[in-house]
Amino acid sequence: MALTAPGYVRVHPAFEEPDILLQIAQASGFANLLADERIRVELAEGDLAVYIKRMNVRTAAAGSQSSFTLTAAEFINMSLMSIATYHFSNR
Repeated sequence: MALTAPGYVRVHPAFEEPDILLQIAQASGFANLLADERIRVELAEGDLAVYIKRMNVRTAAAGSQSSFTLTAAEFINMSLMSIATYHFSNR
């Protein structure tokens, strides 16, 4: 099993999502997946960035008519996604 867990640099103040984002394939209709089917507003006015932990889990699968040895091939990649926030104002 391989594990990649890199270090990272953060800016403050910032908002960090407490949950982990799992990479999955799923049909659209994302609002049905959210609590109360609504988008949450969590940012404060002074937040400079948004951070969320991401976990990508993959496994290997193989099939054959002849015998062979399949070694463990699980792969877990943990990373931190971030995006800057911008404050726009107009009159």
